[in-house]
Amino acid sequence: MNKFFDKCQKNVKLSEHTTFKIGGFADYFFVAKNKDDLIEAIKVAKEEDVKYYILGGGSNVLVSDDGFRGLVIKIEIADLNLKDNILNVGAGVAIGKIVSLALDNSLTGVEFWTGVPGTIGGAIFGNAGAYGKDAKDVLKSVTYYDATENKIIEKENSKLSFSYRSSEFKNDKKKIVLSCEIKLKKDDKKKIIVEMSDIAKQRSSKIPMEPSAGSVFKNVNENLDQVLGKLDIEQKEKDKFKQYGKIPVALLIEKSGLKGKQVGGVKISEKHANFIVNIGGAKAKDVLRLVEIVKTSVKEKFDVELELENILVGF
Repeated sequence: MNKFFDKCQKNVKLSEHTTFKIGGFADYFFVAKNKDDLIEAIKVAKEEDVKYYILGGGSNVLVSDDGFRGLVIKIEIADLNLKDNILNVGAGVAIGKIVSLALDNSLTGVEFWTGVPGTIGGAIFGNAGAYGKDAKDVLKSVTYYDATENKIIEKENSKLSFSYRSSEFKNDKKKIVLSCEIKLKKDDKKKIIVEMSDIAKQRSSKIPMEPSAGSVFKNVNENLDQVLGKLDIEQKEKDKFKQYGKIPVALLIEKSGLKGKQVGGVKISEKHANFIVNIGGAKAKDVLRLVEIVKTSVKEKFDVELELENILVGF
């Protein structure tokens, strides 16, 4: 086998590299510190016919109890430069670091990411957002490696394809984010602090503290009238969701009577019903059983087919 694998860690416990703290072992585990590391790892994996998976900060991921038979490449490309209110950010940079740097320089635009876990590469991959803004709204450009074409490509935001909690990188996993440019604007620092503080308070009141993979399901953005007609809530709430264009899936789960529902070592959070939390000794199979219970219940009550937001690895 290629000497590259001598540089890899062997039989690495993936539960230690995900926010859910669930998952078996990877045969090989390699940390890519720069684009050359990443390209080498992918090329060798292809040459040796070894499956590979690109891992960022480990949020939004559920790893199989059987682990991953192949090579896990963890991206830690950590470049972070600011020039003319534009941040040039390596794919492995934590979202929190971007938010802090923006605040330090009195720059506005990324307040909505306050308290969001994971890396910018993962945020672009899943078009991560909150409070009415998404990754696509702040990106100037993205540079990525196309493993099919074996070349590095830079695309302006207008040429990139994004949708709700998805992107061309999620739809074509041979395109791997290396870095991006984020365009910010100068603003009053006190104003930015107030907004970040407000978002932090909102998140702490809603987001459970136990290990999780973040929001499990995508919010509902189709057939709103039909779904709202089956929801026992006040009309002003229905009007708000129609205007917003989405119904929080947490509300459907809660109205299905599933808050606190437990299977093995996981349960639906009492704090936020779209979070499945690890309460100790959790297995991926427990999560999948609970996911099926939720999907079945919501389908029966609201005739909605829920779509997973979490990424399944090794299944």
